[in-house]
Amino acid sequence: MGTSSPYGGPSGGNPLLPEGFFDDNSDETDNASDSEVDPSAELVVDDSQEENDNIYTPNHWSSAKTSASNYASGRSNDYRKPVSNHVKAAGGGKAAAKSARAGKATVGSFANFLSGVTKSGIHQVLSDYKIAYEGRKVEDVLNDIVNIIAPVPATKEDAVARNAFLEVMGYLYENIEMNGGDIESLNNLTPETCNDIISKYLSSYIYNRFLKDLGSRFDNKAMNINDICKKEKDIRDYIEGKVNSSFGKYNGNNKVFDSQKIQREAGKIYKDCYEVIEDYINE
Repeated sequence: MGTSSPYGGPSGGNPLLPEGFFDDNSDETDNASDSEVDPSAELVVDDSQEENDNIYTPNHWSSAKTSASNYASGRSNDYRKPVSNHVKAAGGGKAAAKSARAGKATVGSFANFLSGVTKSGIHQVLSDYKIAYEGRKVEDVLNDIVNIIAPVPATKEDAVARNAFLEVMGYLYENIEMNGGDIESLNNLTPETCNDIISKYLSSYIYNRFLKDLGSRFDNKAMNINDICKKEKDIRDYIEGKVNSSFGKYNGNNKVFDSQKIQREAGKIYKDCYEVIEDYINE
């Protein structure tokens, strides 16, 4: 989704996170602590700001790593099990949603942004956000939006939320390009399109969070880069399908775009999505 877009996020290197921020430097044993944050001279995190990365229950975390390794290596064809086990490891859908701190904040802010565009127009919203747009490239304007709604991260959770937002902004960029390259084309956003964009963000966040925790299993176990891409795409597509179904039921199947409800009930939205993913055995 938008990964091949010319829009690659804010320029000037990669301000998202320092080199190796998501690297899993632990060994492949199930006793390894895969979610520990590695020290970095480029990243200074105040203890009061860093969330507890060790949220996963040991038994389910071991199952999540094993099922991800089995799928990545080809010992299993079940791409649903590692995703389900990842949710279980976080304590289930409710606990996974509760710990999605930056994901909930970002989706709420994004919904408010989209609502403003549909009601007042993109130029008014950019003015409200104090973002200059006259004579600027579309990608530069989008960069400013990214940095306001999903600022440069201080934690892994922040980075997951921002990476997901960058992917959705890539989708918006493609939409603008297909409509003449004028950012004013966003004034034509419909309730259906806005709901679709929010759904894309939700699924991208859940996928990126999974990949942050278990992506090294694919890097280490898959046969080659093409195998990694295929298997990660299967998981992304599965998550997108589940989120689309869950969020579609929540928002009345795109009939209205209620940004205030999304902001108010972001935790419930994530919980519903996570519970559907967790409960795949009952399909």
